[in-house]
Amino acid sequence: MTPFPAVLCLLFSLVGDDIAFQNEELLHLPGLEGVVVSLLPDEPCELRVEYGIFPYQTKRTAVRSVSSGELALFELQGLSSGERFQYQVSVRRPGDVDWVLRALHGFTTLK
Repeated sequence: MTPFPAVLCLLFSLVGDDIAFQNEELLHLPGLEGVVVSLLPDEPCELRVEYGIFPYQTKRTAVRSVSSGELALFELQGLSSGERFQYQVSVRRPGDVDWVLRALHGFTTLK
C-alpha cells in the first residue's frame, strides 16, 4: 500500500473513462471527522464516492447526477480523527449501467 500525504488540497486525474472534467479532483475543508471532495465534469454524468478503510470498512455517498459545468461536492463524514482513509470516485454517463472507477486516493483526517 502506498502512503498518501495529508494535505489541504490534492490534485488528481482529469479523465475517467474518457469523461472529461473541467478541473482536477480536489480535496478541501479537512476536518476532524471528514473532508470534502469536489469535481467539475465537462459533460453530464452520474457520480458517487466510496470511502473508508478499503476494502472492508467503507461507506458510499448517494449518487449525484450533474450537468456539464456543474460543481459536484461530496462530504465524506463520520470518520475518526487523526486516521488515514481512502476514497474512490465512480462515474458513468446517464443511462449507463456500469460504473467506471477512478483512481483510489487517500487522506488523513485532522487530529
